[in-house]
Amino acid sequence: MPSRIDPLTHLRYSSEFYLYPETFEKEFGAVYAIAVFDPIGLKRYNRNFGREKGDERITSLLAHMKSSLPEGTFFYHGYESDILAIFPGKKESEAIASCEKVVASLPQKTLFGIADSLKNKGLLTVVEQVYYDLRMKKVLEPESSRSQILNALVCVLEQSDPETEEHVLRTRATGAALGKKVGLSDAQLSTLQLLCLLHDIGKVSVPLDILNKPGKLTPREWDIIRRHVEKGAAIVSRVEALSPLTEMVLDHHERWDGKGYPRGLKGEEIPVLSRIISIVDAYDAMVNDRSYRPAMSIERAKKEIEDNAGTQFDPRLAKAFLEVLEEKPELAVGKKLGAEVKVYQTREPVALGEGNVKPIDYCEYLLDVENKIIEVDDAFERFTGYTPEETLGKIRQIDLLPPEDVEYYRSSVYNQFATKDFAYVKHKIRRKDGSDISVACLGQRYFDSATKSYRTDILIFEL
Repeated sequence: MPSRIDPLTHLRYSSEFYLYPETFEKEFGAVYAIAVFDPIGLKRYNRNFGREKGDERITSLLAHMKSSLPEGTFFYHGYESDILAIFPGKKESEAIASCEKVVASLPQKTLFGIADSLKNKGLLTVVEQVYYDLRMKKVLEPESSRSQILNALVCVLEQSDPETEEHVLRTRATGAALGKKVGLSDAQLSTLQLLCLLHDIGKVSVPLDILNKPGKLTPREWDIIRRHVEKGAAIVSRVEALSPLTEMVLDHHERWDGKGYPRGLKGEEIPVLSRIISIVDAYDAMVNDRSYRPAMSIERAKKEIEDNAGTQFDPRLAKAFLEVLEEKPELAVGKKLGAEVKVYQTREPVALGEGNVKPIDYCEYLLDVENKIIEVDDAFERFTGYTPEETLGKIRQIDLLPPEDVEYYRSSVYNQFATKDFAYVKHKIRRKDGSDISVACLGQRYFDSATKSYRTDILIFEL
């Protein structure tokens, strides 16, 4: 079997897995784990300190891997700067501690993704899951360029619901504890953390007078609330790095007995991560104040979870969740992590039509390599006032900006695209009638193999 050797690390390339998967499977055995390690921010590091210093990070990573990982581990060079480790005879749960030891010993931030052959049959499937885990962790990692898109979406959500940040911190901690309790894989745990952050992103489309209404909702208002799951699924589906969350966001209000929404899924038909987030989300809502009711006591909230196991909630997950709260009582409290459940205080009702009750809207359009708009969605005309006939192939991105914002926009986008494929800018759009609206603009650049040219997908949220 011919092989190619990376000149820096002197390792064989993992691309050979795709040429000879059966051969490698025989070499690794029936049970094995694979981990991929990737130095974060290496392109920026190379630019600041030189390529030689960047190469030193890669060789240092390999040296730490060889000294920390078990004897008999195989090493391969990955796609760019990443290095793979194969653990013959090891399950993911047995190899993960060694991987954590490696990244803890490195001076610069390094992430790893991991999976095993027990949960993912076939070498190529295991490798695919390993890189999926790494991608999810990069989105979550503040030092990674991939986190920009997540930060932008969370920022938009917080503007529509100021209580989001604390809610996210609590559900993320509780969800992770429950996920570990029931034996989720590392990739599932990474995805669950993202789901805790973004499961309610669709609430940007719900008016604040409905979100904060102190009294009973009307049937029409309930319908608007329920549609947030479809709106949220539509938002994450449009971002490549977050698209794996689409069904989970859509289904996080389904019920075990099939009486949930929007699809009426039942039992195991509901994605397991959606079943988990539905429990931790419901519990957190119960032990914290809401505009329509005061916080429940911890014991009453636990009883609600227990009583609704088998109807609203997956009974196995509900039982494990209650065990987690007994084992880690700090996760059972409301308000901020580690704080007591706050005493309920009556809020002033939000009057209809007062304050910021306008839902946060969004639209999507596509730019060609010259930054001309070549595709628009149904919301584009509502945002800009321009019809598709007036826009396609005729209007550039900067034509939508007030003249005074153009230089700032160009500079910001240029600097971000120089180091990553995402850009996030807050700016104004000048509509056809001359009025301005403020937006958060997310741009994702990619190479379109069909046209053999670069495209930029733009998603804008009204602020």
